[in-house]
Amino acid sequence: MVGQRDFVWFLTGVNGGGSATLACSVPADKTLFFPVINSFFFNTPNCGQGPENLTVKFMRTLVKPFIDAAQNLSVTVDGKDIKKTLLRRVQSDPFVTALPADNIFGPDACAKGVPLPAGIYSPSVDDGFYVALSPLSPGRHTIHFHADSGSFTEDVTYNLKIVPVLLK
Repeated sequence: MVGQRDFVWFLTGVNGGGSATLACSVPADKTLFFPVINSFFFNTPNCGQGPENLTVKFMRTLVKPFIDAAQNLSVTVDGKDIKKTLLRRVQSDPFVTALPADNIFGPDACAKGVPLPAGIYSPSVDDGFYVALSPLSPGRHTIHFHADSGSFTEDVTYNLKIVPVLLK
């Protein structure tokens, strides 16, 4: 959550799925935005896909079935279900992915023992079910979200401390 600015505060799920309990402090004036379940793909020539550049259209066909199969989507704030109308399927515009040398894809991303090198990868696409929540009141709040797709499960609890914004 480092380096966040503007009026939206981004929360994350678990890379690769699973369960997690996370905690952070959030300024009181921020809309919370997060994926209940999502999938992304980015163009990585010569790293697991061959030398060719993949098109946006092709990458969308790779992530779409996973999101089409999503079920059991739920989001609660302080134990209360949110309105289902707040849960929206969103397909990103194409974007650029910038990765450092020590990135989340690990030592075998391209091949056994070959990591995904640091670099700028483009194009990238994302598809998923996202939620935008209005700013929460100062104090402690719990957000829980869950989704399944095939054998994949995302189950995340955030223990948030919403802190007042003090302007000098």
